[in-house]
This record gives sequence, C-alpha cells and structure tokens, in this order.
Amino acid sequence: MQRLLSILLSLLSITVTAQDKPLDHSLLWKISNNGISAPSYLFGTIHAICAADYFWTDKMEASFRATQQLYLELPMADSGFQSEMMQAVMLKDSATLREYFSEREYEILSTYVSDSLHMPVAAFAKMKPLALLSLFVTASTNCGSIPASYEAEILKKAKARSLEIKGLETVADQVKIFDDMPKDSLAAMIMSYINTSVERKKDFSNMVEIYKSQNIDGLYKEIISQPDMQAFKDVILTQRNKRWSEKIYVIAKQKPTFFAIGAAHLSGDDGLINLLRRMGYTVEAVR
Repeated sequence: MQRLLSILLSLLSITVTAQDKPLDHSLLWKISNNGISAPSYLFGTIHAICAADYFWTDKMEASFRATQQLYLELPMADSGFQSEMMQAVMLKDSATLREYFSEREYEILSTYVSDSLHMPVAAFAKMKPLALLSLFVTASTNCGSIPASYEAEILKKAKARSLEIKGLETVADQVKIFDDMPKDSLAAMIMSYINTSVERKKDFSNMVEIYKSQNIDGLYKEIISQPDMQAFKDVILTQRNKRWSEKIYVIAKQKPTFFAIGAAHLSGDDGLINLLRRMGYTVEAVR
C-alpha cells in the first residue's frame, strides 16, 4: 500500500518554474563538502515501473555500497509498517466511500472499478478515496503483471547489507495530506482520472521513457501536464521538500547515507537538489 500511495504522490507533484536552470540528466546525485568527510547520495525513484524497464547501473550500485544507511520516504522496514499503512487508508466509524460522490458519480465509479479492477466497488466501501485512486494509477501502468518498485528493490539491497533503514516522514504525515483535502476535491480527482484513463496510460508510458533517459527536468514537465491537484501543489511537493532538505542536511553530516526519494522531488527551484545547494552542499550528477 505504501508503494501505491507514493505513486499517487509522485503523479501529483506538480511545481516547476520557468527560470529553473536545467539539471544534468541523472537520477543519482552526490552530496558532498560542507564539512562532511564522506559523501551521501540522492537517488530519484519511480514508484512503479514494468519489470522490463527496470534498470540499476554499476555506478548506482557502487554509490549505494559506499553508504552506511538507507533513507526512504517512509520507514518501510519497520515491523508494524504494513498494518499501520492499511489502518491509515481505512475510513473511520460509519463513514463510507459512497459519501464522497453524487449518485451519478458513484454509478460511473462502480462501472469503472468493475471494468478496471475486476471487483465490485462495494469491496472498497470502507477505504479512503486515495486508496482507490492509487489502485487506478497502478492499473494504468499496463505492465501485464505487478509493477516493479525501486523502493522495494533498494530495500532488499539494504537488508542484505544489514543497513539501518529509516524514513524521512511517517505514514501519518503522508496520509494527512489527503485527509486534509475537501471531500469534493477528492471526488473530483477520482472522476477526472476515470474520464482521462486512456490518456493516463499513454502518459505513464511516456513518463517511463523519460525516466529511463534520466532526464529529471523532463520528467518534471511531464508530471505538471497532469490536470490534478493544482491547488495542492504546495503541500504535496514544496512543503515536503523543505522539510526533507532540512533533515537531509543533518543526516548527511552524521554518516554516508543513500536517500531514495521520488524523482519528482529532485528538480525545480524548490526541489531537493537546489535546496541542498543553497544550504552549502555540493550536489553533482553521477552518471
């Protein structure tokens, strides 16, 4: 479920300024200088990718092995993580998914859920809209099987090395972003996705090709073409980047760390690369 939520957050990360200086084409960035003895690394993930498109280079592996701990967006290695995530996306008390939609919208939703997920909408009656929308996003990958996840693969690597694994934010932090949104905004988001589902599959394929070229600026531009969440870009991207950059600033001084974070967070004037540079770090592409 964490991967599904992260997919959604990445697709909704939508801030770019026209005056941003173009960044080098790289998913991997070395963080150095500013008083640290050994560099840390910032890696931009894509939260869902077909297995045939997944890649991991020798330099990525060498950079990962030069670090002593792993930070993901969420603490995925924690023992109670999965149960906490499941509880976080469930509606409380007597609330139901149907309350978010008009009668006509719910009819459309029911048909779409049946056609795309091959399940009755009643199966999701007690789930928050974000959980359902995340499943739609995963279905749009059109991989023919469960998509691969960079977070999951890097997590395996970290466990094999017995590294400490932590998160930059909590499950509650992520879910609160959507819990604070008005009900009609969440419903509109889902209906927009249903109405543009064909285009979304094409968008995903294009986004994967840009990701494989390691063009993080280009990926950013592809993401901002999505119609969703313009009103919430500050809480989805900018505010989180600022909080994360402050944590990364401190963590990188403690020990060499591999930070694996959604690639949408790297680019932009308020992206992690520029924020860390303003804090005094040298942040340079590794290819």
